[in-house]
Amino acid sequence: MSAISYPPIGDPNGMHDPPPEPPKANQACATCRKQKRRCDKALPSCALCSRMNRHCDYTDISSTPTADEFRENRRIVQELERQVQESNREMAHLKSMLGVPIMQGGYIGGNLPSPQAAYATTSSASVMAQQAQGYAIQESLSRGTVNEFPSILFLDGNASQNGRVRVLPPKPNCELPLDVAELLRDEASLASIIGVYFATVYRWLPIVSRKRIEMLQTEIQRFEKQRMEMNLGNTLWAWGADTAYLLLCMKLICSKPEDGLDPRLAPIYLSAQRLHSLVEDTGTASLSALQAALLKTWYEYGHGIYPAAYMSAGWCERYGIMLGIGGNTSYEILPQVEVWSEQEERRRTWWGVLITDRVIKIGSQAHVLNAQEPNGDAQLPAPGKAWDEGDAPQDVARPVSSDVDNHVGPFARLCEVYFVLGRVFNHHYGSNALLSDTQRLEVASQLYQASSTLGKHIFDEALNSNDHLTYTTALALNYDTIYALCEPYSFRPTKLDSDSDLLAGMQIQAIDGLKTVSDQVAEFANEINRAVDLDLDGISPIVMHSLYMAAKHHAWLTKDGGDENSQMALQAIRDALLNRLNTRWRSAEAYVKIFDAAHYF
Repeated sequence: MSAISYPPIGDPNGMHDPPPEPPKANQACATCRKQKRRCDKALPSCALCSRMNRHCDYTDISSTPTADEFRENRRIVQELERQVQESNREMAHLKSMLGVPIMQGGYIGGNLPSPQAAYATTSSASVMAQQAQGYAIQESLSRGTVNEFPSILFLDGNASQNGRVRVLPPKPNCELPLDVAELLRDEASLASIIGVYFATVYRWLPIVSRKRIEMLQTEIQRFEKQRMEMNLGNTLWAWGADTAYLLLCMKLICSKPEDGLDPRLAPIYLSAQRLHSLVEDTGTASLSALQAALLKTWYEYGHGIYPAAYMSAGWCERYGIMLGIGGNTSYEILPQVEVWSEQEERRRTWWGVLITDRVIKIGSQAHVLNAQEPNGDAQLPAPGKAWDEGDAPQDVARPVSSDVDNHVGPFARLCEVYFVLGRVFNHHYGSNALLSDTQRLEVASQLYQASSTLGKHIFDEALNSNDHLTYTTALALNYDTIYALCEPYSFRPTKLDSDSDLLAGMQIQAIDGLKTVSDQVAEFANEINRAVDLDLDGISPIVMHSLYMAAKHHAWLTKDGGDENSQMALQAIRDALLNRLNTRWRSAEAYVKIFDAAHYF
């Protein structure tokens, strides 16, 4: 007899009720979200947390964005703004090419077409549209630039040099972003840019003619006054994109970093980058464009923007060679100089190019010898007073290899240090490396004596100067010169085997030289910390590398023997970098981070 099963009471269909589902959370737990794991949302604890025997948190709290997420969001917003501005610029340029009046706003063109040109352009555009043959020109219009650079200079330079083909220097022909144009048109803003630059950065990098810029300022102000009186609205910026680029970068290099904002994302830096691309796309060849690019490079170096700084320095060198202001170049793009001040400005700018390239390479140990390295006959910059006033000095220009007892001014001293540093690099990595062991050590001793003597002259002149801050750049680079000379002899295993006594003497001299210069740099750091009214706006970013090198040496002495003075020097250098210089140059903080990671401080 088979058993009969009856349905449960209350189930008319004789079927079981499904068991109720356990309650679940509305979202994954915090741990699963963080680990990007699938969460079963079980209560009171998910399966993963239960298995791992840990607290399961279903609290719904939005996570605070990290600094990287914040910077990325800012970058996205700025990129969208750039695309909107680029779209407005393209529309304005297309309208100008087709003869359509340009409304206020958007971008300002470099040249308005004449009625005849506008008619010809309109007719040509119609024909090309009908024939569908305008791809190349549309590509140019899409960027709003016309490149008129004479390619013959590179394809057959001899043809242009011997007069068979006449080559005219390209003229800037690109449009200015509205924010840049309005910044330069405002009389107060323009006066502030020029005034601050010549009161600060110009003191350690005097490559731009003060007289030329002051004349330009007067001309712009007179033109803008007439524009306002005649109610002309947004008329054209008549001084070229290269001049606008220079003025913008004068403001850029003087700007202080904002708290919480990466200097590479600063709006003025992004504007300078875009304007640099526009100037380059047009084939512009001018001294102002090179000077602007140099200032932008120093901004990148001072704030640790790499590899941009490294690449920009190389760009400046190639551009200077193209202009024909370098020592070993056959290009002749710029017009012949008419007055002494023009020649002096070119000479100073080229020295600025060489110094910039060397300073940026020295930290990365990329001691690539420059093919444009000046020889001992290269002329030094003229004294500052004659340069500022635009009057040729009575004295004959001195070569860079002349006696250091001659007083030549702070920028010329910087050039002398550059020349000695080049000899040091040649000693370690160039032709001097082929000398005999004894000859190499003799040359090293001569270089040490030369750099020490030059440093003493710079130090004494700084003490006797009313503006000693102008000498700190040359002094700091001279410290770097001694470090570059002495370090390889102080610790590197040597191949010398001919005279062990000579080797031992050189090692002792190298270590003593490192200690001496490190003590001097530490005292400089103390001066920075003690000076309440120190003008940080006028201090060069070059000083940070010498502070870093001194800190490395004092860290070595501290670890080797627990030297108390070296410990105090380390703290002084840290305070100078992090608490003082970091408010002006963000690379100071980067140097401190290197030391923190290496447990030096």
